[in-house]
Amino acid sequence: MSFRTRFLTLIVVAVAVLAAVVAAASAADQVIWSNSGNGTISFSALDGSSGGTLTPPGNAPISEPLGLALDSTTGQLYWANSPANGTGAIGFSTLNGTSGGALAIPGTTPLDHPGGIAIDAATRRLYWSNLSDTIAFASLGGADSGLFKPPGATEVAPLGIIVDSLHQRTYWVNRGDVLSSPSIWFADANGSSQLNLPAGAPLSSPRGIAIDPVVQRIYWANINENTIGFADLNGPDTGTLPISPGTTIAHPFGVAIDLVAGRIYWANLDGSVAFESLDGRAGGTLTLPQGAVYSNPAFPLLVVVPVSVAPPELTGGTSAGSQLTCSSGTWAPDVTEALYYRAPQGFSYQWSLNGTDIFGATQSTYTASAGGDYRCRVTARNGAGATAQTTNAYTVSGPPPPVGGSNGGGANGGGNGDATPPLLSAATLSRAGFRAGTGRGHGAVLRLTSSEAARLSIAIERVRPGRKVKTGGRAVCRTVARAVRRGRCTLYVRVTTLTRLIGAGKKSVVLTGLVGRRRLAPGAYRLTITARDASGNASKPVRVAFTILKG
Repeated sequence: MSFRTRFLTLIVVAVAVLAAVVAAASAADQVIWSNSGNGTISFSALDGSSGGTLTPPGNAPISEPLGLALDSTTGQLYWANSPANGTGAIGFSTLNGTSGGALAIPGTTPLDHPGGIAIDAATRRLYWSNLSDTIAFASLGGADSGLFKPPGATEVAPLGIIVDSLHQRTYWVNRGDVLSSPSIWFADANGSSQLNLPAGAPLSSPRGIAIDPVVQRIYWANINENTIGFADLNGPDTGTLPISPGTTIAHPFGVAIDLVAGRIYWANLDGSVAFESLDGRAGGTLTLPQGAVYSNPAFPLLVVVPVSVAPPELTGGTSAGSQLTCSSGTWAPDVTEALYYRAPQGFSYQWSLNGTDIFGATQSTYTASAGGDYRCRVTARNGAGATAQTTNAYTVSGPPPPVGGSNGGGANGGGNGDATPPLLSAATLSRAGFRAGTGRGHGAVLRLTSSEAARLSIAIERVRPGRKVKTGGRAVCRTVARAVRRGRCTLYVRVTTLTRLIGAGKKSVVLTGLVGRRRLAPGAYRLTITARDASGNASKPVRVAFTILKG
């Protein structure tokens, strides 16, 4: 199949990815891999522009990790720990490291140096392969566990397992041993069957498998032969993927398929992540971004920002006072058999009237307080980032919003003649100095009191030394680099601004010292906090100093 034919097929079959115009940061699309050499999990943008290393919480075990799987429902990343001095464990964490833990496995189900893992989103089960020639499972809720032993199936040194959600099949690859050749098996509701690979299929020392569901082709990494093998699931074609000159393939360990770009990724145990187009015409080796590491990398998977298939829709009455409802839209699902994850894990809403956002209107329903054109912007989020999609205009008849108002009152906005600004008081930090991050001893809690519901703006400013410079007849503070020999002064350089919607009374805001996944540099900072109510009245700023500590 030519690349053009394949691309057209992707547009039609793979949920018409290009049919919707969305606001998405494609640079957030990521490849994630395990590092068994140093006990870490790293990630990189697919273009190599950014990346880092996962920082799971302290209660999430991580030691010589191998297989990775993402839970489509919660967005939690799971990994199989296979330490040489122990039997193993399954750890999990959100991709931003804010929560996690260890999978509870009831009973005596073996965790014997687990390798590959996979999650069946339909049954909420996690499967893993064991060194002891077994495949086991445990429910993600911890209710049950046991051995996965379909009738007549062979499990000999399995290392690579995937779940085909659409066809409800579980595939695994057997590395084989001196008495048994490598093989690929699957099990469905009708039992189990060895995959009938075409004659001459190059299945040798396989590590990891993935399926391209568009053309029904299965791929695997041959670690000793330094090849990526493939075979049609329903046809005679088989062979090894051509690798472009300059693309590294050195003991490949696990594969994942980018269905939109038409690429396959693999982790080289020798220390890199590489990719090749599925037609074998264009490949490359990923540029390792700062913060990410290679240490016996293995089992890559892909996480991309949510992809809109159909925009959200508005329904409801057409006169002022009617309740309007905003759907979440339709979003492309994960393709677990390709190790390609894109499903949203959550949604947020923002209503607008005549092109202006309505303050506080952030639920899926809204009562139209005036006539005009309403829209709802839905933002879908997952571990890679966010994508926003907006409804078409929905016209409501009635008087327009009052001039100078904020598109309604109360929970639906302002416009009630209120001229009293919010009052912020008792602003304190739980720690005056803290380390950036989410683990124990990191971060701090900002506590304050607001006289009314408001949108809170928290500007984080870096404290820098400066020099006074005379400009236009007055002295101003400039950076040291631009200064002349005058008196010293202090600069406050804005790093980022956080916003929160708060109610009246005592409130708490968690500060991690992270800007995205980047940690604030050690040094002196201050918070400048203001609040704006539904009528647009702004409070006087409140300032709190703090220090980011090293470590």
